[in-house]
Amino acid sequence: MSADRRRGDVPRTSAAEEPYPQPNTEPAQAEESPTRSIYSLADPLRIPVGTRVWLVPKTIGAPAICWTEPRGSWVRYEHPYAVVMVDGVEHQVHERNVRLTDPARRYLAAPPAPKPKPRPEFPDGFDEVPLW
Repeated sequence: MSADRRRGDVPRTSAAEEPYPQPNTEPAQAEESPTRSIYSLADPLRIPVGTRVWLVPKTIGAPAICWTEPRGSWVRYEHPYAVVMVDGVEHQVHERNVRLTDPARRYLAAPPAPKPKPRPEFPDGFDEVPLW
């Protein structure tokens, strides 16, 4: 192993020779349109101010406001926390407690629960024996 590799001073290749695309780490510009599609919170700097978000309890120390699953609006990002406005009050919650989709929709889109199988009927002269 060469001395350059041990120190981590490996020369970078050009973008065309990269084995995988590099993530975009530039902060969002203020002039972006609010209608831009949002894919996930993986890049929270790209979320426009005023975007509708929901607070859900995902972390152990989630604030009490998250347990009511309120809808709020995105204000800013302070790594690893997101500042969200709910009912005119700013709340600072961990980024994992913020969702971009309505949590109630998962119940609306869920298939109906399967019905239990009917109990078998015993022939004449047989009774069901209770276990206790």
